[in-house]
Amino acid sequence: MREYLFKITLLLSAVIMLFTGCASNKMYTLRDEAIEKYKSGSYAEARELFEEALSEGNGQVSEVQYDILRYRAECELRLKDYEAAKKTYGILLKLDPSDKNRELYYDLEEQFERVEEINRAFEVMASGDYEAAYKEMDKYASLGGDSSAALAWFNKAVCAEYLGNWEEAASLLKDYLAVYPDDEAARKEYNFAKTR
Repeated sequence: MREYLFKITLLLSAVIMLFTGCASNKMYTLRDEAIEKYKSGSYAEARELFEEALSEGNGQVSEVQYDILRYRAECELRLKDYEAAKKTYGILLKLDPSDKNRELYYDLEEQFERVEEINRAFEVMASGDYEAAYKEMDKYASLGGDSSAALAWFNKAVCAEYLGNWEEAASLLKDYLAVYPDDEAARKEYNFAKTR
């Protein structure tokens, strides 16, 4: 009887190890697929695959899950989902309170606050008060900073158009296009402003 129980215990242990190994292998496979999607610029697909890979970790945090979280945060940033990225960096900061993670988290927090300010400026712009919106956008506009600063730069130019400052608008948009040459909306605005 003891020998029978021993064999069953051994068999169950082998089955558990087999399933654990499969889950672990699946996590690595999903991570690798997600990284390929990330490298190709398919950030939404990559984020989904990173999520699936994380779920394969059964709530345990290892070096690979930490790596997956970092990639997921990068996808969220590139998708401009700042709130999700901030949350992910908050998790990373709790897992590893290193200076690098702390710096990334606080930088993202500042970006998020700027985005909120810029969104308020959009509301002012939508109300038709382009002069006040221009002043608000000017506070955050920069082409050497993050995407929120570039967004403010672009919308500062749009406000200048609405205010009839065509030359300034064209100049701002020209500078913007030097940094973001593939932005079709900016190119249309620039062509429009320079003809006025």
